[in-house]
Amino acid sequence: MKIGEFLSKCNKEEIPFILYKGNGEGYKIPCVDCDFYKQTKQGMYNCTSIFYDKCKQEFIDWITDEEVGYK
Repeated sequence: MKIGEFLSKCNKEEIPFILYKGNGEGYKIPCVDCDFYKQTKQGMYNCTSIFYDKCKQEFIDWITDEEVGYK
């Protein structure tokens, strides 16, 4: 599957979360590299991990606390 095809099957609000790699502390990988991120029979992707809520909360904390690198 090409990148454009993959992104067309994602909700635009979820794309940054899917590509999120964390802040370098501990072990974090983007969703696309995770074994729990799978394609459904309908062609959509979703997380099947029991830790989904924790991952999502870490991402939300990151986007609300992290400063951008330009002014």
